[in-house]
Order: sequence, then C-alpha cells, then structure tokens
Amino acid sequence: MEFPTCRLNVLGRGIIGGNIHLKLLKVPITKMNLRFNVYRRLSGYHPFLFNISTEFCRFMKNPNPLQVLYYFHSAFLPYSNVNHTCPYTDDVFVRNCTLNDEMFKRVPLPKGVQENGSESFLFTSK
Repeated sequence: MEFPTCRLNVLGRGIIGGNIHLKLLKVPITKMNLRFNVYRRLSGYHPFLFNISTEFCRFMKNPNPLQVLYYFHSAFLPYSNVNHTCPYTDDVFVRNCTLNDEMFKRVPLPKGVQENGSESFLFTSK
C-alpha cells in the first residue's frame, strides 16, 4: 500500500475536508483484516472504549448495524469508493470527507479530544 495523497483541504469557511488516495500495489485484494481503535487524550493518548478487529470483506458482505464499525463506515461511505465487497482491484479514494456531530450521534463518544486509528492487513490470491 502507498498513500500518494493524504491531506486536509479547506472547502469553505469553517469546513475542512479530508482527502486520501490509497494505492493498492498487489491486486486483487481478496481478504482484509481491519483493526480500528479510538484513543482518548488524558495525559497522552490512551485506548478508550473501542478496539475492534474484523474481517472487512465479510463485514462488507453482511454489514451489521449492531457493530460500532457500521457507524464509522457509514459516515465515510458517501465520500469513498469502498462500497462493495471483495475483491478490490482499484485504488481506494476518500474525497472531501467532512465529519459532523450528527454522523456519530449513536456512538457513545465522550466530550474531549479523541484520536482514531486503524490498521489493515491485506491478503491477495493468485
């Protein structure tokens, strides 16, 4: 994986959009393990409330609204091309992604400073 683009752009007054271009080097991606974390800032960033590991291709085949990852994925879905099941053969784009409080009203996040992190492990088949 390479990240040719990963930046924040000003879209308007007080509106900032995120742009990510993820270049897949070995295609097709047939299996993807994803780990998603939320960190809270106390005296440094510490893991908080969510530490989710899932097989992303299975999640995309059967999205479950009872999983927290469903709400984070649905927030990014209108801005990305990650809207189908495996295999992934093209680059992944997130364009002009703006987040607001309404997107996460069902997710129990406390007030304060949080940081989201994710790791992915990609597998290909030949």
